[in-house]
Amino acid sequence: MTKVTVAFNELLTQINPSESEAIYKLKTIHFKKPCIMIGVDSLTKERRLYIDITKENWPKDKMKTFPKWRGLTVKEEFHKKIGPIKEKKMLVLYQEPDQSIEIFDNVMQSVYDNIIHNLEEDLFSTLYTVLDQWKNFFMHKRDGKLTIEEQMGLFGELYFFRAWLNKFPDAPPTIMDYWKGPLMNRIDYVVAKTGVEIKTICPKIREDIRISSERQLELTPIIKNLYLYVLRVEISDTEGEDLFNILTDIINILSTRAPSTIVSLENLLLELRIIKEDYTENKFSVLEDIAYKVNGDFPKLTPNMLPKGVSYISYSVDLSHCEEFKVNSQDVYYLNNGR
Repeated sequence: MTKVTVAFNELLTQINPSESEAIYKLKTIHFKKPCIMIGVDSLTKERRLYIDITKENWPKDKMKTFPKWRGLTVKEEFHKKIGPIKEKKMLVLYQEPDQSIEIFDNVMQSVYDNIIHNLEEDLFSTLYTVLDQWKNFFMHKRDGKLTIEEQMGLFGELYFFRAWLNKFPDAPPTIMDYWKGPLMNRIDYVVAKTGVEIKTICPKIREDIRISSERQLELTPIIKNLYLYVLRVEISDTEGEDLFNILTDIINILSTRAPSTIVSLENLLLELRIIKEDYTENKFSVLEDIAYKVNGDFPKLTPNMLPKGVSYISYSVDLSHCEEFKVNSQDVYYLNNGR
């Protein structure tokens, strides 16, 4: 898979610092339909992405509907000759002056990935969807980063995700379909009436686990088998893995097994308003993983236990009283027998 930032940097190395006139450097990064090129202005270092739309025949009114925001310009241009091709109508995405290179590259990588992994889909729809996701990201961007507790929670879910990939190296990465936590499901991983709820705790913060509602540990016809997978971690600013590290590792694993799954993962992170590069400070070291079978006797509160009129509760479970419910933590990964 082409790394857009790497491709842009390769163009920059071709620029002679002594050049006094603007020379536009171009590189083709996708040769099949649609042809995709990148370009860098030798003087301003401004970046562009070109997409061949010669055969699309989009009306001008349709072109005007593409989502836009400050920092990105979207234009249709006709080029008699551009790079190795001639007589082409191109959709051009411009980096506006003084706008973040890192953000522009992330957007362009997202555009590129979504196009090449959806080649059978309508190009306009693919472009509109990914640009709309980014526009919503900037409109509703978090005022701040995830809290340390939220980072711990996400780290735990990603740790399980990666461990599953490594445990079943020859299986399709269906773990992406099982992962429900980011979608605000009450259980983090669900498949075939089995659920795994991930809890990440730091002894310096708390030893018990927090249960978010009276329904989180409820057994139902949809989830008949339920496990708690608990990670005990230490937090440091120098030792361990941060969210950027673990996400990068997952993406590298997926790149050799199912590159299209990377697009699904990155689009999900975008919906969550999470840019992995923002999370390099807090590092987590896993001390141990422990698993518990949640059955009818496991200490919990469920809706049928509450007095009439009481609802939307949260509570804590002291794991020191749950020894009899422990199971082999490695067995929990067999949500669907690795399939």
